[in-house]
Amino acid sequence: MHSPSALRDWLFRVVTVVAILLVAIVSAFAVTDHVDAQSGVEWDQYDVTIDVRSDGSLHVVEEQWVDFSGAFSTGFADIPLNRIEEIANLSVLIGSSPETAEPAEYVPSSAYDREPGTFTYGASASALNLDYAFEPTSGAESRYIRLEYDVFGALRVYPDLEPANQQLWWTAIASDVTEIAPVNASTVTVTLPEEVPQDQIVSAPDGVEVEGATYTWERTSLGAGDSFEVRLQFPPITDATVPSWQQRNDQVREQQLEQDERSAVAGTVYFAAGLLVLVVGGLGFSLAWYTRGRDPHVGVVAEYMADPPDDLSPGAVGALVDEQVQVHDVLATALDLARRGVIKINESGNEGGMFGLGAHYTHEFELLDPDKPTRPFEDRLLDAIFGLNGKVGQKVSMGAFRESYATQADAIAEGYHTELVEHDYFPESPHVTRQRWATIAVVFVVAIVGLALLVVTTTDFTSGWIAFPIVAAVLVGLYAGVLASRMPTRTREGAEASAKWKAFRTYLADIDERENLTEAKEIFERYLPYAVAFGLEKSFVQKFSAAQTPMPEW
Repeated sequence: MHSPSALRDWLFRVVTVVAILLVAIVSAFAVTDHVDAQSGVEWDQYDVTIDVRSDGSLHVVEEQWVDFSGAFSTGFADIPLNRIEEIANLSVLIGSSPETAEPAEYVPSSAYDREPGTFTYGASASALNLDYAFEPTSGAESRYIRLEYDVFGALRVYPDLEPANQQLWWTAIASDVTEIAPVNASTVTVTLPEEVPQDQIVSAPDGVEVEGATYTWERTSLGAGDSFEVRLQFPPITDATVPSWQQRNDQVREQQLEQDERSAVAGTVYFAAGLLVLVVGGLGFSLAWYTRGRDPHVGVVAEYMADPPDDLSPGAVGALVDEQVQVHDVLATALDLARRGVIKINESGNEGGMFGLGAHYTHEFELLDPDKPTRPFEDRLLDAIFGLNGKVGQKVSMGAFRESYATQADAIAEGYHTELVEHDYFPESPHVTRQRWATIAVVFVVAIVGLALLVVTTTDFTSGWIAFPIVAAVLVGLYAGVLASRMPTRTREGAEASAKWKAFRTYLADIDERENLTEAKEIFERYLPYAVAFGLEKSFVQKFSAAQTPMPEW
């Protein structure tokens, strides 16, 4: 049997696939590496001093005060080489304090065995990898480590700019360091070979302290993933020449800046597109429901009606009123067939009720007269109960019918819808209408997602905001899926009939206030199927039972 919940389930499955694609897209723009901080280690102080020499070389001193909690005996440092031409004169001092620090002995990497007071290094494609060893710690101890080296080809040189300048870009503490352990405090000091007027200096980040030719930056509490980089631009006061890596690095930076600009524009476009999808899609589906999903206005109908307003069978009445075929409608049809002598409903035993009616009894259907006039949807129900070649006197248990009904529910429901269409109460089957609009909702979502994927895979117009129009499409699709269940609309005749049948329902709900039930056996037998179709069977039966009305023989 088709229902709004089934359509929503169908839409939900599609939306789930879209959500998986969405996660993949978002992940493409949010991939990050994470290394757990090494417990038992932290830098209490990490200072870097850079002396810029007149020949353009740098003399770098890194001083580290490291607090250990546990057993440690080795350390390492990676010095990036991607913006350096050469490193020379590398030395390492290790001790418990600056006063007790002693030079470590260099050992070739092939012979390095982590002997305390030794160090080694080797160059990889992108960095100089330094390893050193010190006296093992136990418990809470500190070590002072001093790295000292000369750097050549690290200054950027721009003789053709106006004004001509030289630049130092130096990452004193990389994010790789803080991923290992936090740095409580750090100072970076750069000293130029001569003092320069401040209007010819450009520095970053803000907060630099200047004293003559010395520039100092300070930071505290660097946590996981933080970095500390300084930049200083000054006139050509050194003999440095353009390094070999500079042109390529500048090109990469320009490309990255262009990409960042494109991403910013793309983010704005995708945000606007998402809003457009939300507004236009939401309003579009709302307008579709408002103009095509509402019944015609039929004016005022009587508060209640004491007689059925037309010849519609009880089961079809339930489908007309709520636009769905439910178990109550099928049971109402079976009761109406029994009332007309087509079948008989027998009850015996105490194993449970028929769809909740007549609890504590098991039921069986008996075919009495298949030649009596029946409607096509009733014939389909009879075929589901007794098979295509039902015989007079044939009996089928309720359990057997439940099994056959489960496999034929959709076909049975479609029979009810056809009955309503033939009465001109609906222009088409409500199920067809729901299915069409649910399909439109799915196509809408798939189209937006497909367009987003096409843009991502065929252009460099990238931004994490690409997820927004996709999320917007999914939300609008879910909203449209809900509206799809409300899109079936009755004709004017159907709307009038529905209003009248609701008035008849009001009469049945309050029948004890409008009729003398002790003299209304015929009313009980005739209207019981309608009461079941309206979901009033319990109160309806209780009211007549209190009036000592006997159950129908059928």
